[in-house]
Amino acid sequence: MKAACSIIGLFLTAALFAGPPDAADPPGQSNRLPHSPLFLDVFRTPGEPIVVEPFELDSATGERGSLYRPKSDEQLPGLLLIADGATPEFFAQTARELAGIGYAVLIVPAVKADGVAARIERTTALVRKAARRLKHRKDIFAEKIGVLGWGPTAICALNAAGAESAQAAVLVDLEASVTTDDRLAAALPRMAVLIIQADVRTRDRLRQRLASTRVELHEFRLSGAKPGFMDCRSGEAFDGKAADRTWFEIYEFLGKYVEDAGLKPPLTVRSTPSDQSRQQFASIGDAMRKANGATGARTAVARALNEGPRDDRDWKLLREQSHVLIDCGQWLLDQTPRKGSSSSWRRDAVAYRDAAQALVGAAERSDRNAAQSALNRLNSSCARCHAEHR
Repeated sequence: MKAACSIIGLFLTAALFAGPPDAADPPGQSNRLPHSPLFLDVFRTPGEPIVVEPFELDSATGERGSLYRPKSDEQLPGLLLIADGATPEFFAQTARELAGIGYAVLIVPAVKADGVAARIERTTALVRKAARRLKHRKDIFAEKIGVLGWGPTAICALNAAGAESAQAAVLVDLEASVTTDDRLAAALPRMAVLIIQADVRTRDRLRQRLASTRVELHEFRLSGAKPGFMDCRSGEAFDGKAADRTWFEIYEFLGKYVEDAGLKPPLTVRSTPSDQSRQQFASIGDAMRKANGATGARTAVARALNEGPRDDRDWKLLREQSHVLIDCGQWLLDQTPRKGSSSSWRRDAVAYRDAAQALVGAAERSDRNAAQSALNRLNSSCARCHAEHR
């Protein structure tokens, strides 16, 4: 884990120095400043551009947000990012980076209103509407939703996530006087909450309020950090070291509680129970040979896609090989790595399994482009896992 932190830290330092994104980044190009690596670049799917589309938030008022996602037809976990307390470029870049590691990220602008209470109430209502609309999209996993909030209206992430039964909420750099009301706190569902805060008084207030709820609370204190520490354009308040650590904590939290959230596979995907999968693989080495070896399932899928499936028979064979990869990913979830952390191992196994499920879905639709994109995700999950556990 220490080695992983060090590697990630190298990529995080210049995370927020890149400019706002275009509607799509051509493969091999980006709007980053010279010599500034992107946030979590080490985890990105190579060559996959990010697209941005307008997203209607409230048809009655005409309010809109922006949805960032990889350019593919894959079903993805969703994140709502409340844009408040930092520059617009900060949120655009944050959304782009999170999309680059496999999320569909919806930016929801905080609502302007007179008074803090009115602003929080109206922003929470808008985020709730956005969450419901996001869940109804076919390209979003309705049971893998997280809400992130920064600064003055960060508490809205908790309010909206609780009201809409999201899997997780992240609250960063809260205002010292902000908390949640008793009625909402008492009704909060079982979900995970991450609070990253420089001001210990806010943490104590929220801890006391949430102590009697069913949430799984995670707290992280950044001693010495000032409000605005996340945004490099905020002047002297920006703290690169604190921002690096914050991004690492957020990434790990989202991976565990949103990306890895319990989810029934789509109807088109066959999932093999773990007890049946164990009969197929004698060891991790055996699983790797059957899934990724020269004559393994992944090699067969890559060859089929390169040659181009010609008919239903070819697509059927591709589906069958993809099911082997699902079985492998599911089986790996129950194994213990000989090297590296268990949390990283689980994250990579889930990514591998989910990419294989996307492969099956693409094969069911006879969609070669979507199948190739899913295979690219699968390859990336292999590379990440091998880097830490091999």
